[in-house]
Amino acid sequence: MTMQKECYNCGETLKGEFCHACGQKVRKERLSVKYLLTDFFSNVFNAERGAIPTTLLLLKSPEVVVKDFIRGKTQSYVNPFKYVFFLATLSAIAASFIDFEALKPSQMFNTPSNPESEEMGKNIIDILRQYFTAIQLLIVPLYAWVSYRVYKKEGYNYAEHVAMVCYLSGFMTLISTIGMLPFTISVDLMPYYNTFNLLFNIYFVFAYYRIGSKKGLLGILKAVWFVVLFYLLLVLFFASLGFIWVLVK
Repeated sequence: MTMQKECYNCGETLKGEFCHACGQKVRKERLSVKYLLTDFFSNVFNAERGAIPTTLLLLKSPEVVVKDFIRGKTQSYVNPFKYVFFLATLSAIAASFIDFEALKPSQMFNTPSNPESEEMGKNIIDILRQYFTAIQLLIVPLYAWVSYRVYKKEGYNYAEHVAMVCYLSGFMTLISTIGMLPFTISVDLMPYYNTFNLLFNIYFVFAYYRIGSKKGLLGILKAVWFVVLFYLLLVLFFASLGFIWVLVK
């Protein structure tokens, strides 16, 4: 491969390992499988801004990741959109090993076992099976809207809430993926998924309590209200999808 003199992204004359104008990294070798794998694992395991260091900090101090990124400290963390997309894709791969055909909707959604609920549940399962990653990403704008409305006084705009929920929903997608692994062996283990739903709710309350300015009981109640409102809208979201699915089938 000939020595690269100009940036292929913006056309500026190169002066080092990265373009001083747009930041693109100079590639000194031809594209290969080895290069692609190295680049992938570098983005995941990079000690300074990889997915794993970002995830560990989100577990311990979610407010640090969110507030740092929003105020402009972007080089320390993996991009929020890459983060949520990577983990949503990983979750979809794990879900592909679950035998959804053998799964009863009442098991998955904790709903009454009657014909109407079972039929609606089957429609939602069909949608999840076919469009798992897309559904997870579609939830992000809804999640961000609820976050924006409940925490509007914090001073963050809607776009900043989108970045915030990309990090938080990405982290919860990882927890969800871990929770799915037993069901790739047997769907009879699905009732134990309630444990992971509880972890979802606890983490949401913890994260928003740490991000919000209100502390004490008022801060906890505000975070709980966010979780309740989000789940109410999520139920409406999935019910609407199930209804639309019936119409287009």
